[in-house]
Amino acid sequence: MKEEGGRLSRHLEAVEQKARIEALKAKLLAIEPGMVYHNSDLPPELEEAFLARVLAVEQAEETSYFDVLLENGITLPEPASLTDSEIDDLLHTIFTFLGARNVYFLHTDHLSDRELYDYLWSDVLREPTMDMPMGPGSLFCFDLTSSGSEQDTQIHLAYYADDCERESHALEWPEDPIPEKKALPFDRDRHLP
Repeated sequence: MKEEGGRLSRHLEAVEQKARIEALKAKLLAIEPGMVYHNSDLPPELEEAFLARVLAVEQAEETSYFDVLLENGITLPEPASLTDSEIDDLLHTIFTFLGARNVYFLHTDHLSDRELYDYLWSDVLREPTMDMPMGPGSLFCFDLTSSGSEQDTQIHLAYYADDCERESHALEWPEDPIPEKKALPFDRDRHLP
């Protein structure tokens, strides 16, 4: 009798889950008619989680991390108005706040604190993003040398690339100059959240 009750319970959960999946698909189709939101390879629990995440993305408002910081009471004054000590404190606040939200920064050691704050203030933190919580296991990383620009590529090759990566780059893009390897002037990245 107990086994029969367990089977019935599992069956009811499967029916309810299928209904939730169909409701998510209907909401997504209302946003984006004609889209197909089905993957028969996924188990139902993963399909439901995937569709819920897609719906969250589709319904999210556009914002920036600059605005998110301001909305959470973190003031971001113009870089020129701050002392070096204030910049150091503010960078710590920014990295701690965003790190707690699974937003991280990589390749910052080639910039002084002032240069970094200026770059964050004028560019990086103002990039558009979606206003939504990160899902389990999700993160966002700002790699300060990954824009693809010639300048960022040269900075990455000079400061961060190992010999293998530098050699690979030289083989793939033989016309690109490979800068001399430089020691990092600052030691920040390993201390960041």
